[in-house]
Amino acid sequence: MRKAALSVFLHMSLSLSLAYSFKRGANTFLQLITQLNGMKVEAQLNKQPTIRNMAKLLMNSMYGRFGMKPSVLETHIWNQDQIDSLEPYWELQSALSYGELYLVSIQLNKEKFIELQGQASLKKMLTNLSNKTNVAIAAAVTSYSRMIINNYKLLALSLGLELFYSDTDSLVLNGPLPPEHIDSATLGKLKLEHTIKEGIFVMPKVYYLEDIDGTIVTKCKGFSGKLTKTQYLELLSGNTQELEVTKWQRSLKESYVKIERNQSYNLRFSFNKREQPLSLFLLYSQGQNPKSHSTVAWNRKPTDRRMNPQPREANLQLQPIGSLMCLSVRLFDVQYNME
Repeated sequence: MRKAALSVFLHMSLSLSLAYSFKRGANTFLQLITQLNGMKVEAQLNKQPTIRNMAKLLMNSMYGRFGMKPSVLETHIWNQDQIDSLEPYWELQSALSYGELYLVSIQLNKEKFIELQGQASLKKMLTNLSNKTNVAIAAAVTSYSRMIINNYKLLALSLGLELFYSDTDSLVLNGPLPPEHIDSATLGKLKLEHTIKEGIFVMPKVYYLEDIDGTIVTKCKGFSGKLTKTQYLELLSGNTQELEVTKWQRSLKESYVKIERNQSYNLRFSFNKREQPLSLFLLYSQGQNPKSHSTVAWNRKPTDRRMNPQPREANLQLQPIGSLMCLSVRLFDVQYNME
């Protein structure tokens, strides 16, 4: 199927109707990011969590602002005369009365604008709508992020380490990286976040961690509550978890904010972002800390390269967990986050 699709693609005749050329910039945000990072580090040292979080939020969210979908909606505070003089290519979405003034939302009707003003004027209008977006910038930032974290993955593999989980700016390994790559105050380097006793990684952004000090860390996308360890194992076995969430709805036009409590939310196992090369989900491996103890689980698949482990520890136990086999063995796992 893939070969057939590729063959069709290679024989397609394509023509370009519109193209953009971008000039490469030099360290577009270096000064700003350096300043914000310095603010974050200083606030951390001075135990000022509010300032630290503000600096971190500004650093992490700025690039996403450039990737936002351009808006054709504007909001103004106008009087009745201004509303009455609205140009015909603007559509009035809402007008909330505050005495003699109104909080007005208007939306540009692009087809009507082109009819009255022309295509060239539309481009100028969209530029002046304060969108200030540039998808190329957002795409470049996320692309470089993947390149950096992938370099750390390759480094770990070259050192004989095993990689169990990775996200945008983090990775979980079965041993430490060289110290020259670890510095929580330096941009682009890693920070040691957790030394893991046990971890259950069901799918991206859905995992359970237990640190060697007993601290439990849970993550579940789309659900603000906390799942139990049993629920993570249930997900791993393919069993849907029936949860309840609180949903928010708001409408400026209808002047309401609605809070809907106890709404059903079904969480099920899925792995549709990429192919699943191995069936390993619960991490661990023999390691360098003989005092730590963890659990490993995997589906019974012949393609799993760890189906027949050769343990180096004396304490080895195999226990069935539904369709899984659970291996108890001493180990040492670490999670790094990229600063």
